[in-house]
Parts: sequence; structure tokens; C-alpha cells
Amino acid sequence: MIGCEQEPEYHPEGDVWIHTLMCLDEMVKLRTADEYQNLYLMLAELCHDFGKPATSEVRDGKITSYNHEKMGVEPTIEFLQLLTNEKKLIEKVTPLVQHHLAPFQLFFHNSSLKAVKRLATKVNIEELCLVALADCKGRTIPDKEKCDKAVQWLLKNAQELNVHNEKLQPLVQGRDLITLGLKPGPLFKQILDFAYELQIEQESFSKENLIEAIQKEFMDI
Repeated sequence: MIGCEQEPEYHPEGDVWIHTLMCLDEMVKLRTADEYQNLYLMLAELCHDFGKPATSEVRDGKITSYNHEKMGVEPTIEFLQLLTNEKKLIEKVTPLVQHHLAPFQLFFHNSSLKAVKRLATKVNIEELCLVALADCKGRTIPDKEKCDKAVQWLLKNAQELNVHNEKLQPLVQGRDLITLGLKPGPLFKQILDFAYELQIEQESFSKENLIEAIQKEFMDI
């Protein structure tokens, strides 16, 4: 990260290393009462731009690092495996690295609620907001107000959907399929995945609506 330059418009503070140190200082201010949570949040902040050295290039006179959040996952895993064999800890950190730009992407595109629900299936939104906030404030940009606006927008929507601390709970479960007369088997997962995807896409669908959709799709009713 040392010497990996960034676009001055977005990172006037300097290279990726300087930015990361500033982000860690910001994350310290956001510490929670849970020491284990603080550990993986700090590690996520440390690793969040690991993908920039491999993706940074000059395009049309500006320094870019497209897809650095996704490209940062593998080096994050490799780095953490040098520190620990704790699989749970690594699994906590990597989605925070992979999705650390999502709060701002969803906010600036005024994304739909289903996009918020889909994000919650991949990462803990409440924790992601802390990582994203520290990332945004860990630089010397003049308009840091946008940092709070973006994460507050996402957190508010996630709380209203009750997915801020966990993913959307499936309305249809295996026991419901058994009630329909279906026998447990390989088709179960396909049906449950179908119902869950429909639950995310169709905001107004009730459990009854999902059951009807399953019957039409899989039971020819």
C-alpha cells in the first residue's frame, strides 16, 4: 500500500497506506462494547483497500482502482491466515472488505429496498456501515457530511426492513413444503431458493403468495 497513489480528488491525503492509517484512527472512534467485534472491524478496516495495488491505473488522466473491493478478498484471506487459523474471524472480515463500497453505491443510486435486502444476505449491514463510515472519513476531503448521510440512509432502510443485523428471514421453510405434500430431497433446496429470491424481489408478497407461486412453478397447480 505504501506508494500506491490515489486520485487526489477523492484522496488528497496521499497514498493507500496513509489513507488506511487514517481509517484505522476513525474506526477507533467507532469502537463498540464488544471486543471481539472491535477486532474484526479493525481488521476489516486494515484490509479494506488491499485490492488497490493490483487494480490501480491511470484512465483518462485520473487514478482509478475499479473492482478493488472484490480483488481485495483474496489478499485479505492470505494475510489473515498468517495471523490466525480462526475460520470464523476470517469469515467475519472478508465480506466487510468485499462490500465496503456498497453503502455509498446504494445511496448515490437511490437504490431500491430489494437491493438493501439483497445486501443483507451477504454482509451484516450494521457492521458494514461502521467500516464504510471510517473509510469515508479517513481522508482529508472537505465534504465529510456525505459520509454520515450515506450510512444513515442505508442503516435507516435496513432497520425498517429489520435486516440491519441479520439477513431477511425466509417466510417459506422446509416444513411448509412437507405440509404441501412434498418429500424432502434435492428439489427442496431449489424450491426454497426460488421462494427466498421471490421474497426479496416482491416486497409485498406474503407467505401465502409465495406458497401459491411454488405450487404454480413446481406442482403444476
